[in-house]
Amino acid sequence: MGGGASFSPRSPHDQAVDLYNQGVREVGKAKDHEADAGKASSEDKKAKALEKAQKSYASALQEFQRAVEKDPSLFQAWNYVGFCQRHLGRYEEALSAYGKALDLEPRYGEAYEYRAEAYLGLNKLEEAKASYMQLFATARPLADELMKSMHRWVQERQRDAQGLSAEDLSAFAKWVDERTAIAQQTASLWPGAANKKQVDWN
Repeated sequence: MGGGASFSPRSPHDQAVDLYNQGVREVGKAKDHEADAGKASSEDKKAKALEKAQKSYASALQEFQRAVEKDPSLFQAWNYVGFCQRHLGRYEEALSAYGKALDLEPRYGEAYEYRAEAYLGLNKLEEAKASYMQLFATARPLADELMKSMHRWVQERQRDAQGLSAEDLSAFAKWVDERTAIAQQTASLWPGAANKKQVDWN
């Protein structure tokens, strides 16, 4: 049988995109499990849902790591490598991956927001504050999302300081409250305020 179209192997970039999309689907599953945990009727059910979420993040991480092996220039995949590492509690590895994403695309606002959350996980408060101020000036919706995470972080550290001094926690909590007030006062001045799209980056 002749005359058939010759098979053209998929490029490494196309393979990387496929792997990236598989990883995104796994992240979606992880978020669904986290939502289930939030609605769980018992601590046992909550723990099982969170365990499933961790497994999905680990599965997603493998896909994103395979994606950047196929195409190291795929900055979106590097960003998600960091995202999964952060959700698995590996903050230093997350910072490294976010750094690679930003080296490839310095204007990638999502990576700045995600990296700031990794800074919070490591109690690197000055770095987190600097990231917020940068986003506040350049990507206000992402700054707003980061501020929500900062409020959650303060509440978590008030329950478990994880090595943070009471003085540093108090000072950061005060800064968060002050910046929240400023953001509320200036919200109407942001050009995209009227049609701002709400995005969950956590």
